[in-house]
Amino acid sequence: MRLEVVIPPENEPVELDEARRFCRIDSDLTEEDALLTTFITAAREQVEVMTGRALAPQTLRMTLDSAPRERSVMLPRVPLIEVEDVTFAGEMVEGWTVTTTSVPAVLSYPHAWPAGEMGITFRCGYGAEETEACPERARQALLFLVSHWYEERLPVVVGRTATSVPMTVDSLISPLKTWVWR
Repeated sequence: MRLEVVIPPENEPVELDEARRFCRIDSDLTEEDALLTTFITAAREQVEVMTGRALAPQTLRMTLDSAPRERSVMLPRVPLIEVEDVTFAGEMVEGWTVTTTSVPAVLSYPHAWPAGEMGITFRCGYGAEETEACPERARQALLFLVSHWYEERLPVVVGRTATSVPMTVDSLISPLKTWVWR
């Protein structure tokens, strides 16, 4: 299974000014803005992978090398906004249905899946008109990650006590975890 971003989020769940305040950066210090912006995006992507949730509206494409044996496929991100198309060997397929009462949403087909590579393009994410706002605990996890990465720019810091940021982030997002594709 491959998952690629077709259309990335237009806006992040955490704004640059909010991240600046959380990191205690003077509002006049704008040369750090580009770095903070990349940290915000990376933090969102990390939390999305860890939880199976799309924290901002985006369009994704899931590709399977072949159709599954079952007549249903779980979509790897919630909340689902809509399934845009389903293809087999590059050809559009009609007649599929989506069940959104389960988490994650399940795409089903009443017949045996056609042969070939299967592709599903779908929109998902919090903050769209069809979905609720991004959970506050996810936003707080993003801020903790951004702050941690801003302060600790090296992967390992020698001579200091280990920090508990990863544990803080994990405790914030743990209740948000869905069945996650790896």
